[in-house]
Amino acid sequence: MKHVEKVTPVAAALTSLATLVCCLPMGFAAAAATACLGMVVAAYQRWFPGASVVLLVVGRRLFVHRRQALRHLRRRQDRWCWCPSVELRSTGGRA
Repeated sequence: MKHVEKVTPVAAALTSLATLVCCLPMGFAAAAATACLGMVVAAYQRWFPGASVVLLVVGRRLFVHRRQALRHLRRRQDRWCWCPSVELRSTGGRA
């Protein structure tokens, strides 16, 4: 058996252990941070359903308003192109 064939499994095992040792503290830190955040947020647990409903209503209104504005722009004869710094208006072939 060649030397390389003996060393390869050992190197693979050491590499996997090094990876585990490297990332394991981050996993514990993330778990601890999640647990701490959960304890802090638990006091506001009753507010979450109401906040969710409010955010859903606001998002719905913004979506409907945007859709109506786009529909209105499609119906108009003159098209407006809004650019970040310049407002351009098509003249429909007139100078």
